[in-house]
Amino acid sequence: MFSVIFLFFCIGASARDHLKFDTTIICNVEENDTYNLTIGWYEVDFFGADNMIDPVHYTPNTGNFSFTLSGIQQGDEAFSEGYKPRAVIHHNCFDNEEKHRLTLTVDRICEMEHDCHYRIINNITNKKGDFNIKPANFTYDDYSPFPDFTSDIH
Repeated sequence: MFSVIFLFFCIGASARDHLKFDTTIICNVEENDTYNLTIGWYEVDFFGADNMIDPVHYTPNTGNFSFTLSGIQQGDEAFSEGYKPRAVIHHNCFDNEEKHRLTLTVDRICEMEHDCHYRIINNITNKKGDFNIKPANFTYDDYSPFPDFTSDIH
């Protein structure tokens, strides 16, 4: 009986939920035309961080760079309010071109058994460390395009 209860606490719900991130990254360093950007999305919970979207590498032009990444989560631990997304970014959008790590934890939880669509806009110029951010926009169960978003990747 204890094993069954423990398994329930570890596994929790088993819904298959989709998360979509329409993201605009801003890099305004004047010395370079391009920069390196690697971004992955994780789900943060009591047991640590679960990989939601494998890291992807881009070499965009400086200025605004918009792209979409989508992932799936299949349940969370028992009694969880939902998924708490975190972007882990490695980039060299610095005046000195050094590469640094930046984490952006989104304060809007995606409730389980819903598809969540996030609009993320963040200026990473000379930015490193850990930050909590609010999404610029958010919808449940609706992947209609956000009016201010056009992907630079076609």
